[in-house]
Formats: sequence, C-alpha cells, structure tokens
Amino acid sequence: KAIADHTDAVALKGQVTGPFTMLTGIKDQEGRAGYFDDTIREMVIKGISMKAAWQTRFLSADTEQQVVMTIDEPALAGLGSSAFISVTTAEIQEMINEVADAIHQENGLAGIHVCANTDWELLLESKIDVLSFDAYSFFDKFAPQKDKIHAYLDRGSIIAWGGVPTGKAEDIEKETGDSLTALWEAQAELLTEPGRDKAALLRQTFITPSCGTGSLTPELAGKVLDLTKTVSDNLRARYLA
Repeated sequence: KAIADHTDAVALKGQVTGPFTMLTGIKDQEGRAGYFDDTIREMVIKGISMKAAWQTRFLSADTEQQVVMTIDEPALAGLGSSAFISVTTAEIQEMINEVADAIHQENGLAGIHVCANTDWELLLESKIDVLSFDAYSFFDKFAPQKDKIHAYLDRGSIIAWGGVPTGKAEDIEKETGDSLTALWEAQAELLTEPGRDKAALLRQTFITPSCGTGSLTPELAGKVLDLTKTVSDNLRARYLA
C-alpha cells in the first residue's frame, strides 16, 4: 500500500547483492573464495538471479511505476588485483548478464552499482540498463571510456550519475547545490560530442548520491538527499525546460 500511494514516482528501485561480491565474500571448505568453486558459483548466480526476478515481480505487483533492480557490486573494484588475477572479464560479464536477463524477464530494468573504480568497459558492454557510479570521486577514471559510453547510451541505456558525495562528512558539508551543479556541467562537457550535447546527456541521466547513506548521521543523509534534488532541479530547469 505504501508503494502504491506514491503515484508521482517515476520508478521504483530494488537491490540485490551482486554475484561477484557474494562469491568473493564466502569461502569453501578449503578457505578459497566461493568464486573459484564451480558448484558454489553456479548456485550463487542462479540464486541471485531468482531473487532479483522475484523482487522485480513483487515490486511490480502493486504499482505501475517502472522497477529498476540494481545489482550491488562493490567487489568489482578489486578486479585486476592479485587476489583475482585469474578472473576474466568474460566470466564477470556472463554472470552479470544472467542476473540482468532474469530481471528483464520480469519487465524490470537492470541496474548495477560499483562504489569505486572498476573495468567500466566490461559494464558498458553488458546487458545492464542503468550504470550507477561515483562520479564525485571517480569520474576521471570513467571519462576515458567516452566511445564506449556513447555506444552504451546509443542503446537507450541510462547513467546514474553519482555526483553528490556520501563518503566524507567534510565533502558533504562543504558542497552546495550550485557547486555540484557546476561539477556536473564540467564533467558532462567532457562527454559531449556532435549530436549529443548536455541536454541529450541529461535525458539519459539519473542524478544520484555517489553511494548509500546508511553510514551517515540522519542530518548528513538528509543533506545528501536535499543536494541530490537541488542538483536535479537545477539541471532540469537549465537544460530541459
């Protein structure tokens, strides 16, 4: 009922722990990450796919809003480290696509969030519909994939632009709606090209916090949400009015 009451909402977001994050967080009987055990890996991927499908179906039941089911993958920031040197991008993409397919079968949009830097090309070329990243701290790592970003957008996909800081209290306290609006404009300028200006980018952008606010005080969390709305309102008025 509470969900159905929010008739002005454009979309409804759900979340599941991503398969790579889950598989690197559990161990087999020999102390190895579950990722390297074929049986555990298959069980986890199938289990998460079913949970994502169920949650998408459940959230869709009492609302007409589009459901965005986000795969939370903080462990993907560890790709390329010595601990995962034998992990291939093809393997990661295959498991992400399997979860995305399960979400799509329930008419949901498949999102993914990575807290830090990762192999952005891997995600941009996956079946993900909404790519969520920390633009406040890691835009310089994301922007060099400009060609891949445009190919991703050409498919009709969306960037969840995490331009509002959540990691450090001092960053949250010092920023204003105007300063973060200017930051988005400066970043977006680096991704524009003929045929895709800032307005076109914004039409395929969600303005979001850089990550979750669960570790913040209620006051700081409230400011993050207020800043997010202010930046979104500013950009809409400037480019989409």
